[in-house]
Amino acid sequence: MVKDNSISDKKNNFVEQIFLGKKKSVFHEILSLNHDKLAFFLILLIGIRLPAFAQKLSPTINFSKNTLALNERFYITLTTYNEELKTSTAFPEIPGFLKKKVKKTSSVEDNLGELTSTYSSIQEYAPMREGRYTLPTFTITINSQVIKGKTINITVGPANNQIVNPDAEDELDNIEVEEPSIPEPDFIPDTRSKESPFLNVSVSNKSVFRGQGFTLRFSLLVPNNFVDDIQFYELDAQINELLKKLRPANCWEQDFGLEQVMEYKTKIGRKRYTEYRIYQGTFYPLNAQKITIPALALKMLVQKERGRTTSGLPLLVTSYPVYNSETIEIEVKELPNHPLREVVPSGVYRMKEQISKNNIKTGQAVKYYFTVKGTGNPSALRLQETPPNSSIEVFPPYVLQKISNSGVLVVASKEFRYQIMPREPGKQPLGNIFQFIFFNTKKEKYDTLKSNIVLLCTGKSLGAATTSKNKESSFYDWASESVSNSLNENHTIDSYKLYLNIGLALLFVAGIGVIFWKV
Repeated sequence: MVKDNSISDKKNNFVEQIFLGKKKSVFHEILSLNHDKLAFFLILLIGIRLPAFAQKLSPTINFSKNTLALNERFYITLTTYNEELKTSTAFPEIPGFLKKKVKKTSSVEDNLGELTSTYSSIQEYAPMREGRYTLPTFTITINSQVIKGKTINITVGPANNQIVNPDAEDELDNIEVEEPSIPEPDFIPDTRSKESPFLNVSVSNKSVFRGQGFTLRFSLLVPNNFVDDIQFYELDAQINELLKKLRPANCWEQDFGLEQVMEYKTKIGRKRYTEYRIYQGTFYPLNAQKITIPALALKMLVQKERGRTTSGLPLLVTSYPVYNSETIEIEVKELPNHPLREVVPSGVYRMKEQISKNNIKTGQAVKYYFTVKGTGNPSALRLQETPPNSSIEVFPPYVLQKISNSGVLVVASKEFRYQIMPREPGKQPLGNIFQFIFFNTKKEKYDTLKSNIVLLCTGKSLGAATTSKNKESSFYDWASESVSNSLNENHTIDSYKLYLNIGLALLFVAGIGVIFWKV
């Protein structure tokens, strides 16, 4: 395909006139325009530069594929852009499907200082048997906007034995983390029957290392054979005080964002319950002090039927029982001695890497992606600083961070997209530059993830590198392909990108001044 460079050439000539010696004549021509022409020029200029900022993306609803194996999942995904996702209505029910967990994800893209955020809520559905099913048209309220979902016909076929993990997105999803169940209470007071509802605070782990996450759930459990009508009583008024006591101090909190009480079927021992989950969050201790979750009390409304009236209507007696949870203690262990003990994250992590080309010449820039994904504190997920490498020049990265929670697990990933350029010929191992050090809570020792790629460089020596990945560089102001999602070699650099933005901004300011001057 032949590329038309006429527009690009005109743009570059215009910028050259401004910044490469012809600035005065261009400004003089603009300022000499009459009032109407100058106004038209400014409107055109604003129209060129502002569409990306003026456009506001609406919330969206997306569906996964509608032809499934019996051991696959169907998903409905709600997404918002640059604003946190909040829903006031529940996901729809699908005949023939069991509504499973809700997964919430958020991602932030740092494109050279321009931040773009995306928030998603993903409802998982598991088919119960083979057949054809219909998801009727539905509406759901997202951030006060009513969004309509279309009708979907779903076909479920026989199970596919080749599907090992239908929920996995990539090889980094296979992180070894135990999914805790709601534990059986250690003590049930004599003042309440085992047939009665009870308040429960459960944690995924009662012994953690500093920085290691533990997930906390706050629920009311009602036995399936409980016959009375039980309802939450002024929950909004109670929940604020309860959460103050529930959230441990000196911890980083990753809230699961439950916007309404979630209902789950569960089993404790041989007894079946309905769990009404009020709150869930993951906490990362910032110090090695023991954590104590105090006993909590929740007031409910219960209506019991006590016979019938003379007209045959049920005679209801209303009471307001208070249900109590038990005190929970969590041991926090200090990390072993290490020079980076105060800064490394704790958890289980994996990595993957990609490079656009292994065999290159000195002075040739290539793209290198380094991705880390794991269960530690998302705020502590960063690469360790390394000394500048004189053989390879590394420019500041474009960073993409994603955080997701599902069930009891919070997983964070961070992708660093680098431009690197070798300055010396020979074998250049990237493992000396790109490393991620952490405390492995499964192995209970410090661990290092490092690059396994070795660049094979030919050409002449270009001398010591003048920049490193720790320093600011003008390279990314010029690199036109640095924001591309594809991992292709960067052959060309738009050397006028920064200049054009500055030039247009100056023209805009100058034009506004002239308009007021001529009025």
